[in-house]
Amino acid sequence: NNNNNNNNNNVDNRPTQQQVVKQMARLLRRNRMSKVIPIPKARVPIVKFIEPETGIECDICVNNLLAVENTSLLRKYSEIDPRLKELVILIKHWSKCRGVNGAFKGTLSSYAYVIMVIHLLQTIQPAILPCLQDDHQYIPTVDKEVDGWECRYVGETERFEGFGASNKLTTAELLYQFFYYWGYRHNYKSSVISMRLGDWLTKGEKGWMTRTKGDNHLICIEDPFQISNDLGRVVGRKTIFYLRDEFKRSADILANSRDPIRSGLFAVLSEEEKEKKMKEFADEVEEKRRRRKSVEKDHKDKKQQQGQRTLKS
Repeated sequence: NNNNNNNNNNVDNRPTQQQVVKQMARLLRRNRMSKVIPIPKARVPIVKFIEPETGIECDICVNNLLAVENTSLLRKYSEIDPRLKELVILIKHWSKCRGVNGAFKGTLSSYAYVIMVIHLLQTIQPAILPCLQDDHQYIPTVDKEVDGWECRYVGETERFEGFGASNKLTTAELLYQFFYYWGYRHNYKSSVISMRLGDWLTKGEKGWMTRTKGDNHLICIEDPFQISNDLGRVVGRKTIFYLRDEFKRSADILANSRDPIRSGLFAVLSEEEKEKKMKEFADEVEEKRRRRKSVEKDHKDKKQQQGQRTLKS
């Protein structure tokens, strides 16, 4: 009994993920890492920092075993076609320049952008990437449960050598396709992208029709393993307009400019410029809300007047 009590006490005394993240932040600052930002209240608590000598941005999380499996799956996709890695690097750089990187800022994480790119390459015609989780078409070589979530996919990618060879689009052309899709074609009202299926689902199928528990579901990106997790859930009503505007801006530059870089595709947006744009979109959202309330009030007043006339007659 004493042994059991000791074991229980040891479990109870173990620090939480949030506590470990805060402790790591203190250690990193002590070791002269720069821009150390602990985010203990995130769904997956992390600490972000920059290694000062190389300038490399790093994230550290604790006991996130599912992330290990996610990383393995993404690496398998990157082995199939080199355009995936090239496209991801460009989009990560673009998102950093334009201030739309980071779920903790109310935009999208690097992980979400990778899922968006893979989905594009799965659904473009002809397809450049297969769906490694499609166990109807392929026999999975990885089949395990991690933190209660099923992880099944093809882990041997040699069989997919040359899979996307019939699609001759260059990385630059695919970059345009990415921005054009998210700027002009994606159905934000009802669609969910699913890398797991290599297809689309509806918000209704996922139960993501309304805002619940802080999850906004305005741009819906299904996590490939933790399928109840919408990677776009942190994007709010103010930032969704800003994000879509950036997608459209980039698509327009790539479509109309002979030199997209000189035309500002990767122009760095200052915090002041970003705040100004965010305020403009926030004012636009507020104005739409006021108009909608005014229309609703007018409609209600007319119904009351009609009801009163009916009673008098």
